[in-house]
Amino acid sequence: MTHAYQLLIADSQLRADSAFQKNIEAEGFAFHFVDGPNEVLEQLVENDVDLLILDNGSQQDTDFTFLANLRSLYTRKALAILISTSFAASKDVEGALKQGADDVLFTDSDPALNVARLKALMVNKRSMDALVQQEVRFEMAANGSRDGLFDWDLARDTVYYSDNWKTMLGIGFAEDPRNKEDWFSRVHEDDLHLLKAKLAVHMDGVTPFFECQYRILHGMGHYVWVLCRGQCQHNEDHVAVRMVGTLTDLTNRSLHDKRTGLPFRDYFMERLNQALAECQITEEKHFAILHVDIDSFKVVSEGYGYGTVDKLLVGIARRFEHCLGKGDMLAFLGGDSFVILLPDGEELKYAHQVANQIHLQLIAPFQIQEAEVFAKASIGVALVSKEARNPEELLRQAQTAMKFAREMGSGHTEVFGVGMTSKGRERMEIEAALRSALDRNEFVLFYQPQVHLRTNKIIGAEALIRWVREDGTTIPPAQFVPVAEETDLILTIGEWVLRTACQQTVYWQSMGLPPLRVGVNISERQFRARNLVGIVRTILEETGLAPELLELEITESIFMEDTERALHILNQFRDLGIKIALDDFGTGYSSLSYLKRIPFTTLKIDKAFVDDLTTNVNDAAICSTIIDLGHKFNMEVITEGVEHEDQVKILRAFLCDEIQGYFFSKPLPAREFEELLLLKPSF
Repeated sequence: MTHAYQLLIADSQLRADSAFQKNIEAEGFAFHFVDGPNEVLEQLVENDVDLLILDNGSQQDTDFTFLANLRSLYTRKALAILISTSFAASKDVEGALKQGADDVLFTDSDPALNVARLKALMVNKRSMDALVQQEVRFEMAANGSRDGLFDWDLARDTVYYSDNWKTMLGIGFAEDPRNKEDWFSRVHEDDLHLLKAKLAVHMDGVTPFFECQYRILHGMGHYVWVLCRGQCQHNEDHVAVRMVGTLTDLTNRSLHDKRTGLPFRDYFMERLNQALAECQITEEKHFAILHVDIDSFKVVSEGYGYGTVDKLLVGIARRFEHCLGKGDMLAFLGGDSFVILLPDGEELKYAHQVANQIHLQLIAPFQIQEAEVFAKASIGVALVSKEARNPEELLRQAQTAMKFAREMGSGHTEVFGVGMTSKGRERMEIEAALRSALDRNEFVLFYQPQVHLRTNKIIGAEALIRWVREDGTTIPPAQFVPVAEETDLILTIGEWVLRTACQQTVYWQSMGLPPLRVGVNISERQFRARNLVGIVRTILEETGLAPELLELEITESIFMEDTERALHILNQFRDLGIKIALDDFGTGYSSLSYLKRIPFTTLKIDKAFVDDLTTNVNDAAICSTIIDLGHKFNMEVITEGVEHEDQVKILRAFLCDEIQGYFFSKPLPAREFEELLLLKPSF
């Protein structure tokens, strides 16, 4: 049998009491009888004893000297001492209690009652021992980590603050704080509401643990960031009666971005959680989240390096702060992402005002290393309402809206709508499938012929990517290309397109077909890559394609971000002998200064000006003007989206060089395009 308690008995009457012995053994006591003070001391030295029963009649002196000596050697926590006596001899018991006895055991009482009292005493002692050990371990751990401790007696409303707590906050020991006001009065006014709210929720038993980050006043007059953790003890009525916890100094921890001074995500989520709680309590209370991503951020990071990135981040943060009012909160999520929490009504008027101000603030360029760097933002807005389940969901909603804004183009704002959730899942599924599409050979290139209007023969083709899943499903480029650009998968996919188009063109030449120019689209993200020129040069060398048979198609947005860098890259392509086409001309800024400075060889007129060419005199005038303009800059002009013979006649009259569109052929797989070339058609 395992014994829970070790009992030492120095009482001859109890030695003869078999009923008492039987009862204490049944309750888990291991007991040993001794005679006289010397044996008591020997046993205490040699064994771990929980409880000593000392016969009052064994005392040789009336002042309980032996008992007093024992108590000087063993504290009440270490050893419980009971004086055994009879009711008749109980008049001297008071002296024993004064000298250190814990209780009295009446030997002529009911044995079962005596055993119950012994057990109750031991249970209480073990509980106290466990509590003491727990507190010792707790304080040792806190001291080792330099954390401050607090022990809040909620019934008496008094608080014990450890020396580390006082030292951490620069409080002199003479101040001797003892109540909660000594704590709360130091908390920053913007953080006090959150602290009290989280304490109340924990004390009510809603959360198993308490945790809160806030600012608290240091004795030197400045605020320091701290992390407070704790746990309440509740009575049988589930009322909090005591709270014990720690205070950790966060001064040297990453709570704020050192560059911008803005709080990081964790602190923002604390604030967002508080806002959500306020919305659930008060229906009139509304907040909004703005998720802001800098669209051109990678241009700077890849073109200038991290030092410039840091300067740009600081500049952006300062401009954003000019857009905010009192009570608004701006935080830095990392990378190129910011997030804003602000009070707003159901109509989100204030959110739209702030978003518009942000777009306006980004119009002016940033002066970085003697260069002007332009930045634009995509902003997603989400309403903080009581229907939201948690802060993470709200942040995801704002981020989803931001992605939809980005799809609309740089400098747009979108408000989260229910339909975006399903579309967001579709985007995630597309992204996951894209990552394995190349390995599964799911991408194919189609080629759309470009016909010269003077010879009526095919002299070139534009390579267009198509994605055909293993199950035969075709994913339109409009669905997967934006996702590929957003996740940088476009770099791998774009390189595959370039290499495949060059290989295919060389193959057609090896068949004896006339030299054919192939056009390949270059996305903004590809153009921003530092090694684009090297990649193109390597592919030309490996495939053997003549540089003059490759035409890289770019849009105006590429050189709007950083004109000087774009000019440097395009000049390198021209030096290699590669042709450069300006795609979708007329749909963007269409600045004549770009046509003058940038070495384009080809100008492509967008389909939007061709659709109503035969019925709209304005479109006809625009097309005629663009063609004349291109020729004056010594560029070939290609018109896209040609679908009717009347359009061909007008473009021929305007002296357009080449045309491309369904009037001649839709985009064709390589084999079908090859068959078309072998027929040597003349249009």
